[in-house]
Amino acid sequence: MLVVALVGAGVGLAIGGTDGARDLLTEVGESNWGFIAFVATYALTVVLLLPGTLGTVTAGAVFGFPVGAAAALAGATIGSTCAFIISRAMGPTVPNPCSVADCRTSTTSSAVTTSHRFWFCG
Repeated sequence: MLVVALVGAGVGLAIGGTDGARDLLTEVGESNWGFIAFVATYALTVVLLLPGTLGTVTAGAVFGFPVGAAAALAGATIGSTCAFIISRAMGPTVPNPCSVADCRTSTTSSAVTTSHRFWFCG
C-alpha cells in the first residue's frame, strides 16, 4: 500500500510538476487541520510498524523545525500508545507467576527476578 502511494505521488509529481506539490505543502503547513491530519497519519504509520523517518523529515519540511518536531513527537507518542493498547487487547494473558516457596534460586536467566536473584519455577 505504501509503495503504491509513493509511486502514485512520484507519477503525480512527474506529470504535474512540483509547483502544485509545493502549493499543497504550503497550504497544509499553514492550516490547523493539516497539523491534526499529519499527527493522525504519523500515529497510523507507527501502529502499522512503518518506518517513521520519512514522516519526521516531512514534518520538518512542512511545518518547520519546532512545530514539525512537536508534530512528529505527538504522532509517535499517540501511535505507540495505540500499539500498546492493541497489543494488550490482542495478546495472550500473562500466566500466573509461581510463588517464591515453589521456586529455586539461580544466578542465570529466569522468568521472575527479585532483588538480583533469579527464580525458576518447577
